[in-house]
Amino acid sequence: MAEASFIPDVEPALYNKQEAATYLHTSERHIERLIEQGALGHCRVGRFLMFREEDLDGYLSRTHVDPKEVN
Repeated sequence: MAEASFIPDVEPALYNKQEAATYLHTSERHIERLIEQGALGHCRVGRFLMFREEDLDGYLSRTHVDPKEVN
């Protein structure tokens, strides 16, 4: 009988800096600036900065500008 795997088969829950930049359609340097400004949530895993998808989506939500109504 095969042992059951305890690791779920799901999309990555964390993104590295390059993946975060791709997700936000920007550069890694811009990601670094957002971190320095405190505008983008992140966590440190060892020596790596990692980003949760909800942090990236939250940044997009906070910076979204609704179009003005044209009369």
